[in-house]
Parts: sequence; structure tokens; C-alpha cells
Amino acid sequence: MVLIAYALGCFTTGHYLARLRGTTTDRIASRSDSNDLSAWEFVLSFIIDLAKGAAPVLAARVLHLPPLGIVACMIAVVGGHLWPVQLEFSGGKAIAPMTGALLAFDHNIVLLLLLAVAILHLTNKQLMLSGLSGIALVPLFAAMLGHSALEVAGLTILTLSVLWAHRDEIKEILTEYGYLKRTTER
Repeated sequence: MVLIAYALGCFTTGHYLARLRGTTTDRIASRSDSNDLSAWEFVLSFIIDLAKGAAPVLAARVLHLPPLGIVACMIAVVGGHLWPVQLEFSGGKAIAPMTGALLAFDHNIVLLLLLAVAILHLTNKQLMLSGLSGIALVPLFAAMLGHSALEVAGLTILTLSVLWAHRDEIKEILTEYGYLKRTTER
């Protein structure tokens, strides 16, 4: 089931929609491809990637896999999106697949995530900072909701993987707020 989840994750919708219309791009994710895709293609990409994240988790639940199996499927589908084998392990940022996987795992985590993002956005007016901060809180939300230590550990791995994919954005935010010095290009 984990291998199927990874293979499903490797289908990076934004990349293939861009290729269908003849656009060459190194950017994969629906958010990144928004410059290369029309509005309907962007929405379609997001919805497919959301469903792609949810599908293996729902299948794992239907098959009555233990919590370790369900969490492994979540990590695998998001890992497939982040590191697709057919694209030389250079994929997207995995926000939509992670959200889909979390919705299928426990929709209350997504509700808390959205609430945190909304509150943070009211205070700082930067969606990227608010979103990434909300994602960083996912393991805490899972613990608050009574998930097992194993599930929280798996969600920590999932969260760190997605935050790693956003490391350039995080570096940019830290630089903007003065926590990192700007590097000058020579």
C-alpha cells in the first residue's frame, strides 16, 4: 500500500497539465505553476493533488491498516509528490497532497490548521508566513486531539518534509524579518 501511495504521489498534476499545453517548466506544484497554468488548470491541479493525498489514506483506512500503515501511506504520497522518481526526484511543494492526506486522516487537524493560518494572517498579513507556521503546528494539533505518539511522530516527519520543500521561502521570510543577513550576489 505504501508503494502504491508513493506511485500515486509521483503524479504531479501541475507539471503534466503544463506539459499538455506545451509549457516547459521546472516548477511542479499547483501554486508554483499558477503563472504557467490558466485559472481552471490551477484549480484542477489543486483539486487532483488534494484528492491524490486523500486517496491512499482512505484506502488504508478501508483496508483496516494499523496506525503505522496509515501514517506511512501519508508520508509516501506526500514523498512521491516531493520526490517523484520520473522527474529525477524534483517535485512540488506538497501543500495540496498534505492537506488531502490530513483531511482523510483527521479533518479536525485541518480545521485547526486553517484557524491558525487565519489568526496568524490577521496579525502579520503574510500568507506564506502564516501558512508555513500553521503547517509547523500540525504535530501539535495531532497531539492535542489525542493521536498516538506514533501518529504524532509520523506527522512530524510529514511536516518537516513539507517545510524542507519550502526552505527557500523560509529563508526569504527569515531574511525579510532580519533573522538572516541578505547575501549579495557577485
